[in-house]
Amino acid sequence: MQSIDYARHPAPPRRGGPFCKPEELESSSRVFSFAPDQFQRAAIYLDGQFSRDSGVVTIDRSLEEVSDSAAIQVNVTLFAGRPELLDEVNISGFDKKGQYNVEVKRNSKGRHHHHHHHHQKRPSSKEDCLTYHIHVVFPSNLETFESLDLRIKAARWIGTHDGDQLSKLEFGKVRAGLGHGPIGFSNMKAKHIMLATLHGAIKGSYHPTERLSAAAVRGTTDLTSLGSQANVTAVSLLGPASATLSADHFKGNFIVSSLTGGPTVKAPNPQDVHIERNRFTFKAGYYKEKDTGYHVIVHSKHGDSNLNFK
Repeated sequence: MQSIDYARHPAPPRRGGPFCKPEELESSSRVFSFAPDQFQRAAIYLDGQFSRDSGVVTIDRSLEEVSDSAAIQVNVTLFAGRPELLDEVNISGFDKKGQYNVEVKRNSKGRHHHHHHHHQKRPSSKEDCLTYHIHVVFPSNLETFESLDLRIKAARWIGTHDGDQLSKLEFGKVRAGLGHGPIGFSNMKAKHIMLATLHGAIKGSYHPTERLSAAAVRGTTDLTSLGSQANVTAVSLLGPASATLSADHFKGNFIVSSLTGGPTVKAPNPQDVHIERNRFTFKAGYYKEKDTGYHVIVHSKHGDSNLNFK
């Protein structure tokens, strides 16, 4: 049996730090393990009221050398200002039609009793803090995984700590949906990557081999696509949207639009940019070659929209 050190939480990046600091709270952990040869699809669900801007979800590939039978591990740690708050959270792992699910949910009693501590409001004292860390660790010998689905109500951060390691693992499909908070993976590689947040920023670098899509309702979308050829969509309704693609490898059509005006397309060699329709609110054309089967769409309803080739 592998040590839980394998799934120990790294420290998330600090930007002033949250009000509910894990090191100042009581903690309780559960580790779920499953074999990749048994489950090639996994999902993490989190629901219920937790302290604002304090939860962290990370996806990483282990640095440690492991055996061929090494398991994928999901380490769920709760942090609370007092012990009884820990009892308000149900943590479970189960098989759902061949997909391994880990579900973290604060029960209705906790939501009702602490209704005035909505996730968008900071707790009035440390003893009212209730937050979490969820750390998903794939073994270092795993090279492919079919599907990863993240559905998180609110978090301070969803991302990865070691992008170099994560880039050695290729997913078939990655979906991350977040109600409140930012998403920022590094060197995430997959055929299909779909990211969405209702209130927050979507940033990071990605290696899509077929499609990369990101949408923010209120917030920034700022994607870097490291793949040579892929369909890329970056959308933000209330905030700026931008996408950066490889100037040396991408060839295909693009549409860059903003209802507030001023969409831009930039490239090292301006002759590679061909504008076929140019209006105040949008630019449409192609980069290097037309109708290759690949396209880029960058759209903002209220904000700047920029497409960059570097």
